[in-house]
Amino acid sequence: MRALKEVILSAGSIGTPHILLNSGIGDNVALSNIGIKTLVHLPSVGRNFSDHPTVGNQFLVNSTDTFEQLQRNATYAAEQLNLWQTSRRGILVDGTFNTIGWLRLPKNSSIFQRFLDPSPGPNTAHFELLPTVSLMTIQFKLLYLRECA
Repeated sequence: MRALKEVILSAGSIGTPHILLNSGIGDNVALSNIGIKTLVHLPSVGRNFSDHPTVGNQFLVNSTDTFEQLQRNATYAAEQLNLWQTSRRGILVDGTFNTIGWLRLPKNSSIFQRFLDPSPGPNTAHFELLPTVSLMTIQFKLLYLRECA
């Protein structure tokens, strides 16, 4: 069987390169060193993988009117869910984040004297910032979706 136009391979950030490399799509030198015949020379396959690290910050608040209240108080959570379902009002109208920032190091940054730039291009960020109100919001919304199913 052969594709007539294109094939979309989606096996995740680790699985996709693994499948491509084992199929002969990748850097021809690296593939030949491990005995795989190169079908397509694409040196970037399996390189420049970067993770999304998370840093959690905790801080004191001067109120108990926070998203965590949804997890601490089942009655309040049910009331807020009902309010959102019936009138699209309440605490659940707030998103988990409303600010996002992308930052790029200057091209003359000293780190690039030791390491290659891992970004895919000169206009892409090195850092992504997503200040969130709470991860509990995500958990509650997942609970909501499970309840609606």
